Amino acid sequence: MKENISQEVCDCPHCRARREREAKLMQLNSNCGCCKTPKQTACSCGCCGTKQTKKDITLRIIFLAISLVMLVLSFINIWKLVGLQKVDYLDFGYVAIGLCGYPIFIGAFKALKNKKITSNLLVTIAIVASIVLEIISRINHTNLSHSHSYIFAAGEVAFLMALGGLIEAWTVKTSRKGIERLVNMSPKTANIKVGDNVETIKISDIKIGDVVLVKPNELIPVDGEVIKGNSAVDQSSVTGEFVPVDVGVGSTVYGATWNKMGVIEVKITKQPQDMTVNKLINLALEAEEQKAPIARLADKWASFIVPSAICLSIIVGVVSYFAFNLTWMQALIRGVTILVVFCPCSLTLATPTAVAAGIGSGAYNGIIIKSGDALERLAAVNAVAFDKTGTITTGKVEVKELIPFIQTKKNLLTLTASAEKYSEHPIGRAIVEYAKGRAKLIEPINTRSQVGIGISAKVGGKIVKVYSLKQANISYPNNENLKQLDKYLNKGYTIVVCECNYKLIGAVCLYDTIRQDAEITLQKIKQNNLNTIMLTGDNLNSANTIANLCGITQVKANLMPEDKLTAVLDLKQEGNNICMVGDGVNDAPALAAADCSIAMSAMGSDVAIETADVAIMNSDIKNIYNTLKLARKTLNTIKRNIIISMCINVASVVLSLFGILTPITGAIVHNVSSVFVVLSSALILKTKYFKTQPKKNKK
Repeated sequence: MKENISQEVCDCPHCRARREREAKLMQLNSNCGCCKTPKQTACSCGCCGTKQTKKDITLRIIFLAISLVMLVLSFINIWKLVGLQKVDYLDFGYVAIGLCGYPIFIGAFKALKNKKITSNLLVTIAIVASIVLEIISRINHTNLSHSHSYIFAAGEVAFLMALGGLIEAWTVKTSRKGIERLVNMSPKTANIKVGDNVETIKISDIKIGDVVLVKPNELIPVDGEVIKGNSAVDQSSVTGEFVPVDVGVGSTVYGATWNKMGVIEVKITKQPQDMTVNKLINLALEAEEQKAPIARLADKWASFIVPSAICLSIIVGVVSYFAFNLTWMQALIRGVTILVVFCPCSLTLATPTAVAAGIGSGAYNGIIIKSGDALERLAAVNAVAFDKTGTITTGKVEVKELIPFIQTKKNLLTLTASAEKYSEHPIGRAIVEYAKGRAKLIEPINTRSQVGIGISAKVGGKIVKVYSLKQANISYPNNENLKQLDKYLNKGYTIVVCECNYKLIGAVCLYDTIRQDAEITLQKIKQNNLNTIMLTGDNLNSANTIANLCGITQVKANLMPEDKLTAVLDLKQEGNNICMVGDGVNDAPALAAADCSIAMSAMGSDVAIETADVAIMNSDIKNIYNTLKLARKTLNTIKRNIIISMCINVASVVLSLFGILTPITGAIVHNVSSVFVVLSSALILKTKYFKTQPKKNKK
């Protein structure tokens, strides 16, 4: 019985999401569904986006260089220039066909063997047709006014296809820089404390509970909790934030971040595979392999275009022969030209290169987008729903106002902050922080804390108590104080009162801090014709205050997690495409139910990473706008690429029908459009993001 219990599989949402992700990764590491080539090796068909090694790319560049030289010799008809016309059938263009065309031929054959039609098939047919056209031309001794052989046209098609493929590989490689940066920074070893000694072991050998010693200017190798020491940690490798974060006992630190100052000891809380940086790597790699629905549509078009191009080629040849009174050779040339210009190469390149560039650009800037599908759904949203605490606000309270009743503000602050000096409550810490530089604290004695009520201590011989206004049950000294407190209460402020020797001496008003640039970010989102909604568990007064400051148009407050889920479903039923933005904890149901979702400050939040479509790995609220902007730019690039490629194809067909384009000039027009599409996608990598301006030091 015990054995069955130990093998029971947990079916909670977190574990289920993890199992689904692991299953996807296993599938992604299997053979290519098109040519059955293992993905660890170079895929021949080019449909699975397999990463090319540096050696592969170098070899392709060499082949392209050789092919370019051969094509130049073929174009100028070098044999004729040196007086060897008798051997001009040994065209140098054949070298380009062999070097650049071989991968295309193999890819087409393997795909066809697996009952899959790809663009490689039409390219192969066009190359073979050009070679056949050259052979027939030589057999019939027809010059047909072309100054160079059709072998040049065939070699040109193969060369430009290979060039487009190389540019695509470069685009994908560039877009992977953000991911590769994470991979390269993933720690390999850790210095583990064993008694009074320190041993260096492999990351794979560590276990939860081990203590890691990290010296200044060393890479923190693990996710864990600081148990000794203080320091400043540069988390830019994971979050993109370049301002070091102060850490001390109890602080959480993450692997692949830099310890900048003091020596710290970190207790490991996660296994290597569960580390934040490794999760980001897995998610980013998974995202690279997923295609958006629009990408699948492009694949369907490619499968449709191949037989259509063959039929159209035959029709053009027949029409040219009978309607235009051309010779059968001239009609054949126009038919072959159709095959050359109608290859759907630029169409099939339009989406994967744009998606790869979009995901890579986001990853490099701390925005982990899980799939091309997520990009498309993000681009379609017309409303954005925000959680308040931890998303629009920092979740950290600050003192906003001191209201003395029978004391001065300075005395009120001194007594209140002194009583709270050793408090661990967020309100107490906020009051002490506010007092720095404003009041000199007195050492408290006999400090006593009551959870949910307040704190009491003896300060300078006086009994001081600090507690919530709700617990006070007091009558105010005068109406003016009552009015002041009511004003802050109506705005949703948190208020604590201070007693000294059993007399009420004043109140402290605190409020959750709005994130820097929240207002301008929400304005920019609204300027893009997106509705903004706040879904929060806080009270209505507090929610309305934040909404008014940030310009949010709709507020729903006092919501439990299940109420947020209902609110999102209601918004969807109203016809909205909803993007939910939250911190990934109590917002998890709403994140999962929305059309697309963004997790803010997702570091360390497993629920956020597993649930949301996008994980913003820092606390910069501007990246919400940046994510939406990137998604729209990516989708617009895909649409532009497809429209341009189709328009060029249609125009080329018309020009080919009237003989304006030949196989040679048609190959140039078509393949230049393919190169243009790839370069167009590469422009996504140059996206200008809405950046956070560093705060100026106050003098």
